[in-house]
Amino acid sequence: MGLNRKTEKILFTRAREGDEDSYEILFNHYYHRLCTYAAIFVKYPDVAEEVVQETFIRIWEKRGMISIRTTFKAYLYRSVHNSCINYLKGKKFLSEKDEAFRNEVLKQSEVNIRHMDTGIIDKIVSEEFDKEFRKALKSLPAQCLEVFMMCRDEQLSYSETAEKMGISVNTVKTQMKRALSKLNDALQKNFKG
Repeated sequence: MGLNRKTEKILFTRAREGDEDSYEILFNHYYHRLCTYAAIFVKYPDVAEEVVQETFIRIWEKRGMISIRTTFKAYLYRSVHNSCINYLKGKKFLSEKDEAFRNEVLKQSEVNIRHMDTGIIDKIVSEEFDKEFRKALKSLPAQCLEVFMMCRDEQLSYSETAEKMGISVNTVKTQMKRALSKLNDALQKNFKG
């Protein structure tokens, strides 16, 4: 389910040297769980995907200047977290409900950061999130989980997953959407406030 620290370090070292394949492995490994994590803060899955993609692009562009004191995984979670906070700070919401949600997330984030060392936050956030993510995965219905794992872990396209499972592409899309929604709901309960 996870890359060990040594493999992750090797991949990031190669990526820093410009190896796109190594960076792609890291991207594919962390992308979906980071999108789910980001959705806890920004609320909307499409915005979460955009935030995560932009974070990965920014890391790739600055890869030679990045100094990681913990692990690449912890660095990613911290970067995505900061990107979400920056997004929320710069966003003007139309609905009062969304505005209240944003204000609560920003307030909670400031409290957490003020009272904890950054390295500790990174470690707690990434480890706790991974634990909750695995728990949430286990709660998915069988077909939903199978689709999610094929698309995420095996990195199959929706059409490849549909063919392999003997179901329609629309069913794969529906199951993937359901999986992301259920994961997001489960994780929001554990990481809010």
